[in-house]
Amino acid sequence: MKYLFLVILICISQLFSENEMDKEFGLMPSQSILDIEEISNQSKSIPKAMLFSMIIPGSGELYCNNDSGYFFMMLELGLVGSYFIYHKKGLDKQIEYRKFGDRHWNKERYKENAEAQGDEEAMEKEADLPSEKDSRYYDMIGKEDAFSYGWDSDKSRQDYNSKMDESKNQLKIASICVGVTIINHVFSAINALRSTKRFNSRIKEKARSDKDFKVVTSISRDKTELGFRITY
Repeated sequence: MKYLFLVILICISQLFSENEMDKEFGLMPSQSILDIEEISNQSKSIPKAMLFSMIIPGSGELYCNNDSGYFFMMLELGLVGSYFIYHKKGLDKQIEYRKFGDRHWNKERYKENAEAQGDEEAMEKEADLPSEKDSRYYDMIGKEDAFSYGWDSDKSRQDYNSKMDESKNQLKIASICVGVTIINHVFSAINALRSTKRFNSRIKEKARSDKDFKVVTSISRDKTELGFRITY
C-alpha cells in the first residue's frame, strides 16, 4: 500500500506541474498562441499515463509510443499466471497433507503413548492443541516433538512434514508473485512518467526545429513594413 500511496503523490504533483505550460513545454516568449496550442494537442498527459500503468502495467508507456510497455505487460501476464499456478498447487498439496495427517495421526494414540512413556511435558501440550483442525493444528502435530506420540510411525511423520513444507513453499512463491506484481505496477507507473516527459520533450524540440515562415506586418503612423520571421 505504501508504494501505491507514493505513486499517487507523484501523480498529483505531476498534475499540478503539468498545468504550468511554460515549464512543461519550455516555450519561448517568441512562440505564438498557435504554437502553444499545437504542442499542447500533441503532448501526452503525465497523470493519465501513470494511471494507465497503475491499472495495466505497460499501457502508460504505449500511450506515449514507448515499446518498453510490452515488457511490463508480458511480465504482468507471467506473474499473474504464475500466481494462479503456484497457489493452486499449494492448496492441492495442503489438502493432500491434511488428509494424510488425519489418516496417520491420532489424538488417542498420542495420549496413550505419552502416558505409557511417562512424558508429562508432552501430555501437558494437549491443552495447547486447537480443538478445531485449523492451520495451527496441522502445524503442531507435524512440527512439535511432543505430538510425535500420535503418529503410527516415524516415516509417516517425515512424509507428512515433507508434504506440508512443499505446500507452504508453493504458497510462498504465490505470495512472492503478488508482491512482485505490485512492484511491477509501481515501476511501470514511474517509467510511464519518464516516458511521457521524454515524449513531450521531443514534441517541444520538434516544434522548435521546424522552421515556420510567417508574414509579419507592422503598422506605424508613417509606414507599413512587410517581412518574414523564422521561428525555431
